[in-house]
Amino acid sequence: MADLTSLIAQLSHADAEIRETAWRKLRLYDEDAIEVLIDAFYAGINEVGGVAIITLVSEIGGYEARIFLEDLLQHPIHHDSWKHAVIEGLKFNGWDKTG
Repeated sequence: MADLTSLIAQLSHADAEIRETAWRKLRLYDEDAIEVLIDAFYAGINEVGGVAIITLVSEIGGYEARIFLEDLLQHPIHHDSWKHAVIEGLKFNGWDKTG
C-alpha cells in the first residue's frame, strides 16, 4: 500500500521521467490498484495527478473503473482536463451516450 501511495504521488511530479516510471509501475498492479487510485483521487489531487489517475483507471478498466468514471460524469468536475479524460475513458471502455 505504501508503495502504491508513493507511486500515485509521483504521477504529479514535475519530472516527466518520474511520472512515466510511476505510471508503468502502477499499471503493473492492474485492477489491484483501482481502489487506491480512486481513493487518492477523492482525497484530493492536483489537476495533473487527477488526469493521470482518471486515464490510468480508464486504461485498467473493469467494473470499478466504469462506476468511478460514470460517477465523475454525474458530478461537477473541477477541471476541463478532468472532464475530457473522463469522457475519453468512458469511450475507451465502450460507453455509449445513447444507450
